[in-house]
Amino acid sequence: MRGIALLETFLRPQTWPELPPEVAEHSIALRTPGLGEQLLLQDNAAIEYALPHPFAIQTGLSPEDHDVYRAPYPDPDSRLPLLQWPR
Repeated sequence: MRGIALLETFLRPQTWPELPPEVAEHSIALRTPGLGEQLLLQDNAAIEYALPHPFAIQTGLSPEDHDVYRAPYPDPDSRLPLLQWPR
């Protein structure tokens, strides 16, 4: 083996105080029963908010490219994995 490439992973557990406050607050909200369902299943916040938000990676997504990210999640049932992931 010549090397290992890691993408979007954490090498150790992080504590809430280590995160920027707005990231910690958003992450806690996603884990809150009722609120997480509203944000991720109803509002599609992972795609509509987190993807283009300033504390996320600056993507410079065009509307057409953003639609590509929306396509797999047309309704609340299809967004269930987006809720399960942070929990």
